[in-house]
Formats: sequence, C-alpha cells, structure tokens
Amino acid sequence: MDRLGRNTKQLLELTEILEKRMIHLAILNLGIDTRTPSEKFILTVMSAFSELDRTKQHAGNMIAKRKGIYIRKTTEI
Repeated sequence: MDRLGRNTKQLLELTEILEKRMIHLAILNLGIDTRTPSEKFILTVMSAFSELDRTKQHAGNMIAKRKGIYIRKTTEI
C-alpha cells in the first residue's frame, strides 16, 4: 500500500482513477477491497497512519543528522 502513493491524497486519487475505469483495488495482505465504502474508509485510515509514520521517521532522521548521529544504511550487492 505504501508504494501506491507518496501520501494519502495520491493514494485516494489513484483509487478514484481506477474506480472510474471499473477497477477495484484489493490489498490482499491487509484484507482491503475498495468495492465497499467501509473498505475505502479503512484504506484511507491505514494510508493516513502510514503517512504519519513516514513523517515521524523523516523528522527523527533530520534530528539525528543535526546531532551528527545519523547513519544511513547501505545495501551491498
């Protein structure tokens, strides 16, 4: 779900575009299917929590960088 949009607004816009094309979004590991209003609501709430988490993580990283203790993890190939 996090990869579908950078924020809640983008995810809801994508869902709306898909809906206009008669395509329904189903997120299997979360059990969300956008065919029902209640599932759309759950998608919105989950997306908002995800956005909040990203915002808090970014703020924490900025504080750590200012203190000089931020270590960026790199992946070796």
